[in-house]
Amino acid sequence: MKFKLLFLLVFIFSSYELYGQEADATLEKTAPKIFIDCHRCDIDYIRTEINFVNYVYDRKNADIHIMITDQNTGSGGEEYTLTFIGQNEFEAKTDTVLFTTQHDDTRDMIRDKMVKYLKMGLVPYIIKTPIADEMSLTYNKSSSTMIKKDNWNNWVFRVRLSGRLNGEKSSRNSHIYGRVSANRITEDWKIRLNLNGSYNEDRIQFEDTWYKTTQNRKSFYGLIVKSVSDHWAFGGSFNVNSDIYMNTKLGVSCYPAIEYNVFPYSESTRRELRIKYTLGAEYIYYDSETIFYKMEEGFAKQNFSISFEMKQRWGTVETDLRASNYLQDFDKNRLGIYSDLSIRLFKGFSINLHGGFSWIRDQIFLKNQILEKEDVLLGRYAMQTDYDYWGSIGFEYAFGSIFNNIVNPRFGN
Repeated sequence: MKFKLLFLLVFIFSSYELYGQEADATLEKTAPKIFIDCHRCDIDYIRTEINFVNYVYDRKNADIHIMITDQNTGSGGEEYTLTFIGQNEFEAKTDTVLFTTQHDDTRDMIRDKMVKYLKMGLVPYIIKTPIADEMSLTYNKSSSTMIKKDNWNNWVFRVRLSGRLNGEKSSRNSHIYGRVSANRITEDWKIRLNLNGSYNEDRIQFEDTWYKTTQNRKSFYGLIVKSVSDHWAFGGSFNVNSDIYMNTKLGVSCYPAIEYNVFPYSESTRRELRIKYTLGAEYIYYDSETIFYKMEEGFAKQNFSISFEMKQRWGTVETDLRASNYLQDFDKNRLGIYSDLSIRLFKGFSINLHGGFSWIRDQIFLKNQILEKEDVLLGRYAMQTDYDYWGSIGFEYAFGSIFNNIVNPRFGN
């Protein structure tokens, strides 16, 4: 009798637990399917913390396509834009959520904020599903809502120092880098000031002889930009630098510029088409006599660029077209095009293209001497060239289960 009673209790409990699991499974099937379009997000953490939706690996299977883009803020942090694009039953619904991070926020703090604002952005979609019955909303009142006075008047200062050392039996490399920057970003003004210095030393042994090459670079760069409207801006840059690789003992330049953005600057996280023109002057004291028998010279130079960037559900396109020439000799010029293209062609299949090409006719700084063999092999000085290029191509195809809700951290990623 006791065994029969125990068996009955176990059966009732098991049936109840099984019913509960089936009920949960049925409820989870009604949860929206989402696709997160982000290259630098901690997707595993998001899936772990937001467990009331279904995750899919292809945007075409999703009910909600979430595009996450970011851009730098004046304080050195990031402004994230979360664009919620409804599909299927949510097709008519699109929403945007923004949040910012500080320059000293840790990765953990950033991903917590990301999860927080993703949850809030999902609420208008979840509210239309049975999952809403299991949701709750809380409000944590801030201890202070007063905006504190900014004693630094939007100025942000940074100091960075780094070093690297590596080697093996027949080669050595050491590198030291330092940087001091001061930036002030407001709605009306953008000011960037950078002081940089680096020292790089390479030692290579060939047969019984050690060869040594060093590169020492120093520069001060400044940029000042004034916002005129949501399409226009003007300003300029100035630079003081020393780089023996470029045969420059001391170079000074100043370039006023004007820029027009076909799209409003407020849409910069999704699309940009910027047209910029600069006209300025440089003066260079060379380290060695140039191929034009100069030890110093001044010149005027103009630059023209078109930059296009678009981030859409089907992928990302970034293209830059740049042209420049010296005004005293139009034959001394440079033209370059650089492009990154990432496109999802069809379900599960994407292609990535990256590349650039430059026609080079403006190397007035080249040393007027025949370089030694070790100078060429060790890359001590820039060499004459008519062009340079680079490129890469990649394909990706994924198929199988459309869901990727499960996180398993064993043995790492």
